[in-house]
Amino acid sequence: MRFSIVLVALAGCSTAPASTASRLDANDDTAPVPFCVFDTMAPTVAAGALSYAERPPHTDCVPPEPGEVFSLGFATDGWWLQFDAPRSAFTVGVEQPIVLGAASLLAVRGEASCFDWSGSFVVTADLPAWSIFVDATCVSDGLRVIGQFNAGER
Repeated sequence: MRFSIVLVALAGCSTAPASTASRLDANDDTAPVPFCVFDTMAPTVAAGALSYAERPPHTDCVPPEPGEVFSLGFATDGWWLQFDAPRSAFTVGVEQPIVLGAASLLAVRGEASCFDWSGSFVVTADLPAWSIFVDATCVSDGLRVIGQFNAGER
C-alpha cells in the first residue's frame, strides 16, 4: 500500500494566528481591527477593509512586513497586484517614479500581465501604520492601476 502526502501552502489565508484573531478596535469592543484598507479606481473601482474576522468576497491583501523591502500584495475580482520597493530606495511622503531597480509592480488582469510601467508611487507611512498610493500605466497595453492601500486606523 502506498501513501502520498500532499502539502499545500497558501499566501494570504483567511485564518489568523490566535494572537491576532481576537484583536479589537479600542473604540468599539465588537469591531474587528482592519489590517488592510483599500480604495482602487483602476482597473476596477473597489473599496473596503479586510480584518482577520471580516473579508470582502474574492478579496485578499498581504500587507507590508518589517525588512529591507516594502512589499504589498492585493487581489480582488478579476485582478491582482504585487508591489515591491527596497526601503532604501524611497523616502516616506515623497512621490517616486516606478523605475526598475527602485520599485517593481506586477499586475495581472485576466490573461494579461504587466511588468513594465510608467507612473509613480508614494509611501505615505511605513510600519506599523503603513500607507501607499499607486498610479501607474502599463507601457505595453495601457492597463491602469490606481489605488490607495493602508493599514487602517490603529
